[in-house]
Amino acid sequence: MRSRFSRGLVALSAVLATTVAGCSASAPAADPEPLSREVIESIKAEPVTYQLDEIATRVAAELDAEVGIAIHDAEGVQQAGTLLSGESWSTVKVPLSLAAIRQNEEALPLMQAAIEESDNDAATLLWESLGDAHRAREQVEAVLRETGDEITVVDGDHWEENSRGYGDTEWLPAAQAKFATQLRCLEGSEPLLESMGNITEEQRYGMGQVAGTHFKGGWGPDAVTGDYLVRQFGLLPVSDGEVGVALLVKPADGTYETGQLALTRLAEALSQALTEAAPVNC
Repeated sequence: MRSRFSRGLVALSAVLATTVAGCSASAPAADPEPLSREVIESIKAEPVTYQLDEIATRVAAELDAEVGIAIHDAEGVQQAGTLLSGESWSTVKVPLSLAAIRQNEEALPLMQAAIEESDNDAATLLWESLGDAHRAREQVEAVLRETGDEITVVDGDHWEENSRGYGDTEWLPAAQAKFATQLRCLEGSEPLLESMGNITEEQRYGMGQVAGTHFKGGWGPDAVTGDYLVRQFGLLPVSDGEVGVALLVKPADGTYETGQLALTRLAEALSQALTEAAPVNC
């Protein structure tokens, strides 16, 4: 998920390094254990409406893919499909960015590159600006806890061999959808939401095809099979406001391209099905 490295980011890394200078070193946190199936399935507690099951089943059949949908509106969290969990990939750059810009407003250009272009180098500088792996992990998790997410554990062992760092974080779509609805309520989130509405053109598939969305995508190959997981989450406009949406896809052909197409079909169907959904307000 690397795009062109924005001008000025290298110079900014020196500025942000002053944030880290006073931090004492500590051992990296161990990789978190995968969530149990019981925990994952327990989140699907609300009755499923809005044709979510039909949408998930149809798109899964059309494109031969595992599909997961989660929404959060005023009635609570609803979930459909067979894909109930997965690595966050670049979607975790959203809470990471918020933690970083709260600490240092000079991180705003890095945030813009990490969110709008999904620039991995910019995201790594944001991560390092929060301190060592343990401190960075704590601060990103603190943002998640503000939205009521007590489950997600950020993968902070960024430099461990065979680890892809914070992108390996397991983030349930149900938790992501709820996080999305709380974003406007979080202190300092305004520039982050602005960037989530300004995603670069080549990444505006899926939710990006629905006017007025604020979203972030993430994608990457399985470490063993090479098959892609492609996901997005964010705020989808409805008649009276916005609702939180999270989408995951694992195509049977393993390709990023099929994942993109599946997310677009899911988002377009949801934009019609959720028109009358009741938004969550701060």
